[in-house]
Amino acid sequence: MDHCSEGNAVQLYYVDDNKADIYVMSKLFRSEEAVQLNSSSCLESLLEIDGLSDADCVFLDVMRPDSFSMEADLAALRTVTDAPVYFITSCESAPVRERAIKSGAEGLIEKGRLNKEVIFQIASNAIARRRSCEAVHAKSPDMTPTRSTRNSDNDAFVLAARTLSSNLSLVHGAIEDEPVSRELRGKIKDAAELADALDNLQMREVDTLERVNLRDVCASVQSDVEESATRNGVTFVWDVKPSCYLQKGSMLQARSAVRHLCKAAISLAEDNASILFTAMPTEDGNHALIQLYSANFRLPSNWSKASPCTQTRPAPMELQASLAMALELFNLPPDQLNILYTHSSSIIQLKI
Repeated sequence: MDHCSEGNAVQLYYVDDNKADIYVMSKLFRSEEAVQLNSSSCLESLLEIDGLSDADCVFLDVMRPDSFSMEADLAALRTVTDAPVYFITSCESAPVRERAIKSGAEGLIEKGRLNKEVIFQIASNAIARRRSCEAVHAKSPDMTPTRSTRNSDNDAFVLAARTLSSNLSLVHGAIEDEPVSRELRGKIKDAAELADALDNLQMREVDTLERVNLRDVCASVQSDVEESATRNGVTFVWDVKPSCYLQKGSMLQARSAVRHLCKAAISLAEDNASILFTAMPTEDGNHALIQLYSANFRLPSNWSKASPCTQTRPAPMELQASLAMALELFNLPPDQLNILYTHSSSIIQLKI
């Protein structure tokens, strides 16, 4: 990577609420003149930093307390800068990486792999991107260079669209010139080639099916659910396995469904009860099994838990009514909601 003065250093911005991670990142570049790392603990304070509009790259931790969603983070950043964005995470997975790309980021990087070499490569790409934009602008001053707002294809798409528009304007403005000059013929040829490029780029846009990771869903509603549990004198505990995916529905639907499910369970629990929320993939990997355990659910008195053997019965009508919204959001019929009895506890069970 080319070394340069501080005024021309690559401007990288790093947002993470973990002070230890910020310290490690800062230490990596303490003696590097070619890279200037600017860190912040939350997105709001980042947006207030002077010079963010000239950023070359931004790194955002996906699990920050102030983060509502990747899309919201990107939308906030785009009000200030069009620099490429990389999301960082402690635990990388293919679905989360797909969502990061779909949200408009350049990619998702696991923190364990975010070392000096990787960041130098990203910084080098940022230098190349900046120089490319400057070269395009020097060649065609009427065009505004743009950094990618989604990925490199988007960058090429925007540049091609603007160049095509500029070229066609010249063609229409000089259409009555006789004979047609060599310059004009070149512009017409360029316009045709760019039109083909646009068609090719549009055909490469693929709408990837998004599979929602239940672990991400639970992490996003955890504080809200636990606050509700505390107000009702209930303790809420989570055990959500990795690679537990929903087969349909959006992240927004899943968040709302889990929130309704948990709050309904809290309302059915007696004072000082404990609820354990577990989720795991089924053996065939095609579904997610959600179970809420408690020894203190208020259920019909004729549903005795005295038997030492395990029993499974359909949920009573009042429980179905309490969880109707969760069932609707998960797009499940009532018979998918069961109560599993053991000698010591009751389990609300859904297979999604």
